[in-house]
Amino acid sequence: RWRMADCHRHLGNHSEAIEILESISEKSSEVYFSLGHAYRSSGWYDEAEANYLQALQINYNTTSVDNLTDYYGNPLPVDNDDKVDLIGAASPEQRLNMITNITLDIIIHIGSLGDVYHKKQQYRRAEAYYNKTVEFIHELFGKGAAAEPAATILRNQGANYNEMKQYSDANQCYTEALAIYRQLSKGDDTEDIAKTLNNQGNNYHCMKQYSNTDQCYTEALDIYRRLSPS
Repeated sequence: RWRMADCHRHLGNHSEAIEILESISEKSSEVYFSLGHAYRSSGWYDEAEANYLQALQINYNTTSVDNLTDYYGNPLPVDNDDKVDLIGAASPEQRLNMITNITLDIIIHIGSLGDVYHKKQQYRRAEAYYNKTVEFIHELFGKGAAAEPAATILRNQGANYNEMKQYSDANQCYTEALAIYRQLSKGDDTEDIAKTLNNQGNNYHCMKQYSNTDQCYTEALDIYRRLSPS
C-alpha cells in the first residue's frame, strides 16, 4: 500500500498519501520516509521531522554487513551490534554525533531532516545537518566524485546559506552543485542545472552583483526554453 501512497504523493495528492500511509499498522522505514515527504509537502513540518526520524532510526539499526555497500557496490565494514536510540537523543545536534555507520539511505534521511529544519527556519540546525550529509557523501562516494545526492544537498545548503545572508557561502555551494550536475549531464540540458542557475542568480542579486545575476538568469531561461520548446 505504501507504493500506492507514494504514487499519490508524487502526483501531489498528499492528503490521500498520508491517509493511506498512516493506516499501515506495521510501518517500515520506507513508509515513515514517504510520510515525512508527504507531511513536509503539506507544510506539517513537526510531523515530517518525526517521521523522517523514525525512518532514520529503523534504517540505522537494521544496517548490517550484508547490505552495507558504497556507491559502487563495494562492501563496507560495520560494527552495529548495539542498537542506537537516535530518537532519544538530547538534541538534534547530539543525534548527528551518534551516527557513525553510513549508507546512502541514511545520508538521504539526514539530508531530509536538514530540509525540514530549513523549512522550520532553524537555519543553523539545518546547516549542521547539511554539512554532515556532505561529509558522509564524501566519505561514501569519495571527495570530488560526481554523485547526484551531493549536488542536491549542496543546492539546498546554498538556499539555507542565502536565508542566513551568508551569500558567499551560498555562492560556493551553488558553484559546486553546478559542477556536479554538469559533469553528470555530460553536456545535456537538465532542469537541475537550470534550477541551480536560477538560485545562484537570486543569490548574486542579494550580493548586488547584477551582471552575474543577469548571466545566471539568462542561462537558466535558455535551458528551460530548450527543455520545453513552444
